[in-house]
Amino acid sequence: MAFDLVIRGPDVVTPRHREITDIGIDGGRIAQIGGTMTGAEEIAAGGLLAIPAGIDAHTHLVHRGLASRFESKVWVDDFWSGSRAAIAGGITTIGNMTFPAPQPDGTAESPRAAISREMAGAAAEAAVDWFLHPVVYEPAALPDGAIAGLAEAGHASIKIFLSDPGLSADGPALLSAATAAKAAGAVLLLHCEDGAMLEAAGHELIASGRGAIANFADARPVAAEAAAVETAIGIARRTGAAVYIVHLSSAAALDRCRRARAAGLPVYVETRPLYLHLTKDRFAEPDGASTPVLPRCGRRPTARRCGRGWPRATSTQSAATTRRGRWRTSSIRRWT
Repeated sequence: MAFDLVIRGPDVVTPRHREITDIGIDGGRIAQIGGTMTGAEEIAAGGLLAIPAGIDAHTHLVHRGLASRFESKVWVDDFWSGSRAAIAGGITTIGNMTFPAPQPDGTAESPRAAISREMAGAAAEAAVDWFLHPVVYEPAALPDGAIAGLAEAGHASIKIFLSDPGLSADGPALLSAATAAKAAGAVLLLHCEDGAMLEAAGHELIASGRGAIANFADARPVAAEAAAVETAIGIARRTGAAVYIVHLSSAAALDRCRRARAAGLPVYVETRPLYLHLTKDRFAEPDGASTPVLPRCGRRPTARRCGRGWPRATSTQSAATTRRGRWRTSSIRRWT
């Protein structure tokens, strides 16, 4: 058959098969794998791998023009530069965290307004497919039906920060949001660090004169992550809502997730490559402040302590983020 493009001779890897063969592409889509084919254009790919593209479910990108609405710097990548980074890593679909932007009157956008704005901004810039996770700072302030409305519009996830001390203590609001997510078929993304414990650790470090970035890991204790993960598991147990724990960093937290899944609870986990390979020593290096790590790296790489635990604890691939570094706005610096 004749195609727009034929990729000749790569090592083609699919979920159930692997062979060296040709790929025919028509209209920007794979139309045939193997067999006789010709192409208007051909690429010689002998010795290279052709594998299914990845999904990065957790990115932080801002569309152009948005940064001016914040008082301080925001993330360094827009949807265009972030798309290029994703493609370079074999990622063709990204899930972006959509934060409410400040309004001229000082209020924040509603989640629905933030989604509408970011859909338009991403459409003008993105070179990959995308989906959006609306961030909810104050679930207690959501109008009735807000989460269901987002899900009906195709945004079947919301992100909440348990690292916000006020929110982590508001059990009724969390349970109400989770119940609404369950009813709407949405997933609850949770940043799992206990806000009260983070506040206490930070105050203690400052009071003792250890506020330097080299001591950053001590400001985000493993106990804070483990406690918040227990809260997340409790939410799944009480409401039946699917909870997705973002950037899990410690073996202690992972063990809790493994037990929850073994009990049949809908608990899902992602991690970041730097948790698997870096340690807290990174913060003591001259450019340690450039490492965007929340929670934090531990004393040993998590990979050594978790062994084969990741495949057993997750039903999604651990998200491999494409972001090159992050600046946070004043409104989210404490929690992101």
